[in-house]
This record gives sequence, C-alpha cells and structure tokens, in this order.
Amino acid sequence: MNSFFCILLILFASYSEGKTLCNSSNGNDSIYLVKRIKRVGNWYAIYAKNNDKIFKIVTKAPSDKGLSCRIRKGHYYKLELHWTLEKENPRVMNDVDVSCYRYDENTLMCIEPKKGIFRLYYSPNIKSLCYIPFDTN
Repeated sequence: MNSFFCILLILFASYSEGKTLCNSSNGNDSIYLVKRIKRVGNWYAIYAKNNDKIFKIVTKAPSDKGLSCRIRKGHYYKLELHWTLEKENPRVMNDVDVSCYRYDENTLMCIEPKKGIFRLYYSPNIKSLCYIPFDTN
C-alpha cells in the first residue's frame, strides 16, 4: 500500500512540474522577425512574424530619412503590439466587420485574410521606422 502512495505521489509531482513547464513563458512571445516593410501613402506597413503568425504593424512614415535607429528587414525586435481598433468607441467586437482602416485622406490600410492577417496593429516600440526598445528600468 505504501508503494502505491509513493507512485501516486511521484505521478502527481511530475504532473505538476510538467504543467508548470508548459504554462511558463520563455519570453519569446514578444520577439518578432521583420519580414517586409511596405510604404502606403504617408504610412508604413511592417510585416512581422511571431510563432508562425504574420502581423501587420502600421506606423507613420518618417519625415527624416537618415534614422540611425531604423528597423531592418530580417532582424528580430522585441515589440508590444496593440490592435488598432481596440481603442475605438464604440468598441469593435468583431474584427472581420472592419476590413480596412483609413489613416489619413490618402492612406487606406486593409487586412489580408489570404495571408492570415485579420487585424492591423500598432506598437509603442516603433515610431516612424525607428525602433524604441523597452524601458529596462
């Protein structure tokens, strides 16, 4: 009977440990690979990949062409993304209802369902094409 409880205890302990490992984040959830940068009107669409999913990040085109902090295609960046429509009022609950978003009178950005892009995002880490790292303080 004691061996049964020992086995049961070992199984329970290993299950709990495995569950902790599966639920813990390795910190890679916010690391994105920039795949493409495309200018649309006065804005840029930055296509970034994370966990086999493509995200379309929209940022205003820079007025200064000589940026030393410029993000580059093929590089990884730690980003915080926000859905463009999450701050709309009334709040949009179904993103499929909104396929395009007008950023100014000359610029219309759209989702791209054929590429798996169903939302447009923005990031406080990207201003124009300049990468602003997280504050480490």
